[in-house]
Order: sequence, then C-alpha cells, then structure tokens
Amino acid sequence: MKRLFYTVSTFCFVWLAFAAIHVSALSIEKLPMKKSSEQWSVELTKASMTGDNQLKWKNNVYHTYGLTVENIGKDVERVQVQAFRHEGKNKAKYSLFSPIERSNLSKSGQRFRYANFAVPGKAAGLDIMINWTDEQGNHQEQFEFK
Repeated sequence: MKRLFYTVSTFCFVWLAFAAIHVSALSIEKLPMKKSSEQWSVELTKASMTGDNQLKWKNNVYHTYGLTVENIGKDVERVQVQAFRHEGKNKAKYSLFSPIERSNLSKSGQRFRYANFAVPGKAAGLDIMINWTDEQGNHQEQFEFK
C-alpha cells in the first residue's frame, strides 16, 4: 500500500512540476494587427524586406516586424516612439531600438513607418510607447501586442 501511495505521489509531483513550467513566447499569427486610441493608431505588420541589409525572420531565434504609427488626434509637440519587449514573468522591459523623435508625427494625419526591427523569439510581449507634449503637459501612451 505504501508503495502505491509513493508511486502515485511521485507521479503527481512530476506531473505538477512539468505543468507549472510555462514558456510563453511572442507569436503574433495574424498580421497586420492594429490598436488605436483617441490620439494614436499603431499597426504591427510584417517587416519590409527591401534591401540586402534588412533583417529576416529566423524561427525561434528572432522575429521581424514593421511598425506604423499615425497621429489620428490633435496636433501635438515633441513626439517620441519607443518599443520594448518583455519576457514571461520577468517585469523588466528591454528596448528594441533607440527612442525615435518624430517631428512629422506632430500634425494630425501624419504617419511614421519603421520598416524592419527584430524581436527575440523568447519575448512574451511587445510594448510600443509614445510620448508627446501638448498645451496640457507631457503624456505617454502604451500599446501592448501579444
């Protein structure tokens, strides 16, 4: 009886240990994917592959995407676009490219396209951060893609 109890207990422990290991990776299947607010429209697309030095998708190592940001709200000043990745339960976020200052995004109806950037395959999510200033002060908005 003890032997059966230990066998069942061991099996349950091993099963729970493997079930608790959860690996999540960013896997955006349907592109383009668009998110919007009152001020911004952010679209994640397939990367543009025009040019010899462009990054190409490498399965399980990194994925490549394109990004389009459009000002769909009022005119603003000092617009900055950043992209971050995060990994699973780790709360830290890692920058994917240097902050981009875009004066052309200040006017309503203007857009910016970042044609090609890489996201490591182990990333669990992608956050696009937009900072800007208007007559009411400084603002920041975050768009999350998983």
